[in-house]
Amino acid sequence: MLEVEAIGGLAWIAHNGGELDRAVELYEEELEGARELGFSWFIALASANLAECHLELGHLEAAEGHGLDALAVASEIDDQRHTAWILLVLAMAAVRRGDPERGGRLAGAAEAKRARDGLGWSEADYNLWTAELPTGDPAFEAGRAAGLRLSLEEAAAEELAQRDAT
Repeated sequence: MLEVEAIGGLAWIAHNGGELDRAVELYEEELEGARELGFSWFIALASANLAECHLELGHLEAAEGHGLDALAVASEIDDQRHTAWILLVLAMAAVRRGDPERGGRLAGAAEAKRARDGLGWSEADYNLWTAELPTGDPAFEAGRAAGLRLSLEEAAAEELAQRDAT
């Protein structure tokens, strides 16, 4: 397990250092190790980090795929902090794909959870994760209003049901 954690640490360093391709390689290695161990929390974390890296690289399909995988695992283990973060990553991917209403719904659900429970996020992290969201866009704001009324579990279940339907 320590090896998987160390690989994840190296991936995080590469990611934050802007070496996104290297970070993807290392997060994939971390994910493989986490799966071998059957450690759900690390599976969710590595998948979420892969989603974020792919989003930064502009690989929207890969970002959504890893994001939905992370969402499924985080939801299964009731990891609400990571579920909310993953919803924000998926919100950014939706907006970039041209679906601001879906992006707003996902961001709204994460925002509502953060307002209720804090989630331990710094203001800087939250601002970083939401900086690209098109606040003020009518479709985004309509989705956001709907998302604010959803629980985190409802938003995650809707996303996963939509994935399973396709």
